[in-house]
Amino acid sequence: MSEEARYKEQVADLYTRTAAAYGQVGPPFFQHVGRRLVELAAVPSGTRVLDVATGRGAVLFAAAEREDGLSERFEPIFWLASKG
Repeated sequence: MSEEARYKEQVADLYTRTAAAYGQVGPPFFQHVGRRLVELAAVPSGTRVLDVATGRGAVLFAAAEREDGLSERFEPIFWLASKG
């Protein structure tokens, strides 16, 4: 087995082992990271934020919280796509 194949197998194994606990451990960690990223980026109020395929929305929801909750401008991309 090549070194690259061995590495890919190790990464796949890591994801397999952590998948079961991700729902309990991952979201709180990423919520903190999302809030901190929005804070450090100093996203001004009223700024449009596009969060595309970056996980479960930790950055998007943190940006929306700066606007005192989810506004009418918040539309998940899957909903927009279904509008045709």
